[in-house]
Amino acid sequence: MLREGGSLLTMTCLGAVRAVSHYGVMGLAKATLTARVRYLAAASLGPRNLRGNAVSAGHHITAMAVPG
Repeated sequence: MLREGGSLLTMTCLGAVRAVSHYGVMGLAKATLTARVRYLAAASLGPRNLRGNAVSAGHHITAMAVPG
């Protein structure tokens, strides 16, 4: 599926590594994604000359980020 020298890119967030108020289950989902990408990069993709990255773009104020 991925060609040699290719890359798998996912989006994660601060909630993957730190408890964030009002983030709920999304933190668990992002932590799982981040761990999976780390495992894939080390165990499956790396030996095939592929990269795996989970990018955390930073905090953005959205309706989901504001309590209430």
